[in-house]
Amino acid sequence: MNPSPAPVAPQSSPAPGKSVTTVTVPASSVKPAATSMEDWAATHPGEFTAYDPKSIEAHYGRRPLMIVKRLIRVLWPFAIFYLGLLLDRMGGK
Repeated sequence: MNPSPAPVAPQSSPAPGKSVTTVTVPASSVKPAATSMEDWAATHPGEFTAYDPKSIEAHYGRRPLMIVKRLIRVLWPFAIFYLGLLLDRMGGK
């Protein structure tokens, strides 16, 4: 038999006019984190079950701005690094 966890008392008293509410969540309602892609897929049925290039094209074909944002996010660090190298070379370092 597992004892239920004791409520956690606040470290300091709340600000005047404020209150602190302690919530206890039963351990049975907490799901463990997925440890592998297979575990994740088992908890998300119907999502990403197989590679389907047509559905990927349909999904991202309607979202060109999403693709551009992602490209910028991925390429930005490389561009900054290259710019730093270029500036170092121009500065004689």
